[in-house]
Amino acid sequence: AAERGLDLASLVKAGIAQPYHVADLDLIKSSGAAPSAAVSPSAILSLVTARADAAAFDALLEEMAARLAQPLDPHILVAGFAASALREDHQAEALIVAAEVGVEGARMLYLDPDRHRPSRPRRADKNAMPDLILRDMTDARITAIAIGSDVVPSLTLGRDRTAFTLSLSFREDMLSSGAAIRLIDDFARRLEQPLETLV
Repeated sequence: AAERGLDLASLVKAGIAQPYHVADLDLIKSSGAAPSAAVSPSAILSLVTARADAAAFDALLEEMAARLAQPLDPHILVAGFAASALREDHQAEALIVAAEVGVEGARMLYLDPDRHRPSRPRRADKNAMPDLILRDMTDARITAIAIGSDVVPSLTLGRDRTAFTLSLSFREDMLSSGAAIRLIDDFARRLEQPLETLV
């Protein structure tokens, strides 16, 4: 949509439910909805940041590694925590989290990662539109990413020795400011109290 200069907000106004598909872009074009030259307040990218202590999360991973035959990828747990936090304000029946791991951005799409066991995640269709992008940069030096072309909220997870650094980029047409603040605060709490989230 960004490459074609089309506004996805017109699909929302038309009552077309997410996820959006390439065919929906043709619908925007055929409806005559011209791209807006002026920048609306809903098109401005906002950023909220937070920190979360990593001690309890690290302890949980160590315990799980000792008990499971196969080590668990931490990003699967994190995707579940992010989905749980988003679900608090999101009225969708199903949530898809796109987890992009590392600088190279290997992408996995998880369907309702908060409702499935971390050892048996359920993958979403590779062409599905995510409700949230989770960028796991814990093995990189990057601590925040805000890319204006994202069409859904983007949560970036960075890491230093003792804490996670969190950043959430969004536009008001994706998520209200209040919902964004609640999402990142709830996500940070879940990282600091992972057992409480899993039980």
